[in-house]
Amino acid sequence: MKDYFSSSIHGYRGLDGAPVEAGVRNANGHTWKLYYATSNARPVDIAAAEAGSTSLIVIMFSHPDEHDALYRTVFLPMVDSAR
Repeated sequence: MKDYFSSSIHGYRGLDGAPVEAGVRNANGHTWKLYYATSNARPVDIAAAEAGSTSLIVIMFSHPDEHDALYRTVFLPMVDSAR
């Protein structure tokens, strides 16, 4: 994941820097790798998992003052329900 975001000729594909690993989450039969980054100083959460030959990715951009609430009520439920 970090290689993808740092391999663009134009930098980090819209991110301020390479995503930082933020943990692992097991949900819905998948092992998700969680990452954190910023874009224009705004929080970006990324979750990535493999499902056979398919990659699953959930990305959420948010405003700093709404990040914690959206992470709990939107991002994690999206990760938990992705198939």
